[in-house]
Amino acid sequence: ATAAIRALPVPELAQIPIIALSANAFEEDRKRAVESGMDAYMTKPFSLQRVESVLQDVLKVLPPAQKYIKVSSERKTVRVFLDQIASVVTSAHYLNISLTDGKSLRCRMTMPEFMRLTEEDDRFITINKGIAVNADYVHDFDGNSCILENGMKLPIRVRNRLKIVQALQDHHFNKIRSRQRHGKELSL
Repeated sequence: ATAAIRALPVPELAQIPIIALSANAFEEDRKRAVESGMDAYMTKPFSLQRVESVLQDVLKVLPPAQKYIKVSSERKTVRVFLDQIASVVTSAHYLNISLTDGKSLRCRMTMPEFMRLTEEDDRFITINKGIAVNADYVHDFDGNSCILENGMKLPIRVRNRLKIVQALQDHHFNKIRSRQRHGKELSL
């Protein structure tokens, strides 16, 4: 059952914590459980303190919940995961949200509203008036353009180039630190 859960195509479900509760106290049983993809192994009898300890350890290594926003596009409310957004460009009173899969959404919203919805997520960097990019999808800078991984070129505000590059570096540094904190293995 653990292998089937870990193979699910939805990351939030595939990464759900699985803790084995067993009367078998043999080391081979614990090894098999961990090798099958379980996060922890507890043998009976167990105390409330032991259960709390194991749950706290499991929670430490869980990836952070995936953030999303809700936008209205083509008369439908759509949930968009922040990591699926490559860029956001204003056009009159609308935002054109380019997704990483090549699709785009058009919604009636301002850039400040978008930034509030994302809770000022540091991966979204304003590179010009009315243009924000997801730092995870910035490939390079070319003169006065920001080049995304999909090849899209967007103009940057040249006098803010150093601030933009610094914001990109800060984001990547924070991302690495976060991975280091969440990448710790359980020692049960």
